[in-house]
Amino acid sequence: ISAFCQADGFLAAPRQRERLDAGEAVEVELLAPDISPPDLLIVGSHCVGLERIADRLHAEGLRVRLVAQGSRAGLHAAAAGLCDVAPTHLYDLSSGTYNRPFTPDGCLLVDGYGRMQGLVTRPDDPRFEDADGEDPAAFRSPGARLVDDDVVMVNRNRGSGTRVLIDALLAGAPQRPRGYHHEARSHQGVATCVAQGRADWGVTIAG
Repeated sequence: ISAFCQADGFLAAPRQRERLDAGEAVEVELLAPDISPPDLLIVGSHCVGLERIADRLHAEGLRVRLVAQGSRAGLHAAAAGLCDVAPTHLYDLSSGTYNRPFTPDGCLLVDGYGRMQGLVTRPDDPRFEDADGEDPAAFRSPGARLVDDDVVMVNRNRGSGTRVLIDALLAGAPQRPRGYHHEARSHQGVATCVAQGRADWGVTIAG
């Protein structure tokens, strides 16, 4: 459903074709006759703070389009000239820095704002009473509850900055947590999955 919410239209793929080539011309059937290109196209990391900024711009009459595809996809789109802004928060394990090692040539990195990111669990779950969502050691400790067989995580989609961070923090874990391959495409998706009991924990940002 979320994919259709971001769609302007649809196309009929040729039979026996699994994918289309980059830059290939296609005919698109618009979902509404009055759809027009946005004034500002933003592709990349999902962020509730960015949604609030977009709402302010909308109120001022600017047509803004947010497409949450993950930090890496945003940078690829920016490098290809397919978007105006690419929000990103990619952590580089070797340097311990964010974003700069990943910025493509021809793109300008503008420092933004910080976000608080940590573990999200249900408040009544006694299994996480001692978990510290701001302590990276919680991921790596061999006895950590996060990799126990009786708890299930919900992960973020590959290419997102949060997924890069999770994989870096899990680098020293003895095994991948249950649910590692269950991916949500947004921070709200992670929180909703945990709140509904479909997972026991995930990594998201404070709203």
